[in-house]
Amino acid sequence: MLHQSKNISDHFLFDTLNQEEKKLLDSDFENGSSLPKEFIYNDDKKLKQVYFIRKGTVLIGRNHGEYNKYGTQLIMKAHFLGVETLLLSENNEFAKSLSDVYFSKVRIDIFFIY
Repeated sequence: MLHQSKNISDHFLFDTLNQEEKKLLDSDFENGSSLPKEFIYNDDKKLKQVYFIRKGTVLIGRNHGEYNKYGTQLIMKAHFLGVETLLLSENNEFAKSLSDVYFSKVRIDIFFIY
């Protein structure tokens, strides 16, 4: 169920990268964690990072005003979060940990070629 590799680049999403590119990608990821009931991110309009949930349970939801938050997904397996922000100009999503969560994160600008 969980992604068992210690390298993010071993995920099937990155199968088209060569070994050198995978090594560079892995060096850009930063590990982190979140305690239960903490926001991993919360409606910052434009996320600056993409998260790979390695372990734990995360509630994904949408913010529609200060008193109008609702959940849309419950993530309990390895999963990328924040990928939509690569395509959208504004993000109103939040991610909140429901258990101890372990993740890796990377700046979204590495996905763009300058």
